[in-house]
Amino acid sequence: MLKQILLTLGLLILLTQMATAQVPETINFQGALKDGAGQALADGTYKLTFKLYQTETGGSALWIEEQSVVVTDGILNAILGKVTTFASANIIFNKPFWLGISVQDDAEMTPRFELSSSPYALNPAATTGGGGMPVGTVIDWWRPNNNFPVPTGFKICDGGTVSDNDSPLNGFNVPDLRNKFIRGAESLEDIGETGGSATHKHAVDPLSAASNSAGDHAHSVDPPNAQSTNHSGHQHSVNPPSTATSEVAHQHQWSTFTPSESWHTWTNGGGITTLIDWDNGIGNDGSGNYPLARKALTGGTVAHYTSINRHDHTINIGNINSTIAGSHVHQTDISPFNSSSTGSHSHDVDIASFDAETVSHTPEYYGLLKLIKIK
Repeated sequence: MLKQILLTLGLLILLTQMATAQVPETINFQGALKDGAGQALADGTYKLTFKLYQTETGGSALWIEEQSVVVTDGILNAILGKVTTFASANIIFNKPFWLGISVQDDAEMTPRFELSSSPYALNPAATTGGGGMPVGTVIDWWRPNNNFPVPTGFKICDGGTVSDNDSPLNGFNVPDLRNKFIRGAESLEDIGETGGSATHKHAVDPLSAASNSAGDHAHSVDPPNAQSTNHSGHQHSVNPPSTATSEVAHQHQWSTFTPSESWHTWTNGGGITTLIDWDNGIGNDGSGNYPLARKALTGGTVAHYTSINRHDHTINIGNINSTIAGSHVHQTDISPFNSSSTGSHSHDVDIASFDAETVSHTPEYYGLLKLIKIK
């Protein structure tokens, strides 16, 4: 009955947006029906059967759809996929397909019609999966419990290899996006670029600085106190090292002998104490002779001294007494004094460079699974 269909208007792809992950596309098929004599088919409604194959001849149909199509002046217009969806047959337009057509109960016409590159360019199935979503799209996915499987056509971004003959990404490794944040690439060449780190720290290099100036000032020191008075909010510790007096040859008088009077010395408190009380010497027969004087004295006083050995005394300002030297000490009394004034001044402060504590980059987060569209 019918010998051929002329594709005078070709194939157009009409895409519709659907809120599912299934294949949403339909194909608007337009053509002219003529009989064996080349005459336009009479107006009327005809049963047309459409089939999709992956081979130009032979093979089994992957998708079949029957429609009642109105023909006017030999022109037909059929929307393929509106009766039997492509998704129901897992048809993904990422490979060549051939369309076979039968009119009424006639045999399928030959040759089959190859879907050209133009429909594939318009059809997201060549570069996208279901829902018009491009293959390679990465999404954040949530599920309330384990009863919800990973959607068809998606793979978890875990660095694994795609193993799906229907996927244009078959054999490729998907990115491993577990525990990672996504940063926009600057160009196509930068897709897949990695970087960053899980932690960071900051190097601190302080500038050398000076303390604030307290103006022209001095500090009072009252030994044996170890701290000076407080001035302008600060004070200085005073801790002089032990030191020694200057070394000068000297003697210490230990007694006094006065003829016709007495021979005396001094107590520890400085008072006079008599050693021998002689009036005129050794009795009346020895009047005028005083053995301790070693000569006859006609008058005056003889003082007795220690040796003239040189020595000095150690002084520790924290202590009041000097150290003992030869069974005696020197009392040291230091009057309160002021430190010298250096005028208006400040102190240099030089802080060494150091690293701040290592901290984590991770802010508060909510975990969603990264999925990639593979078909």
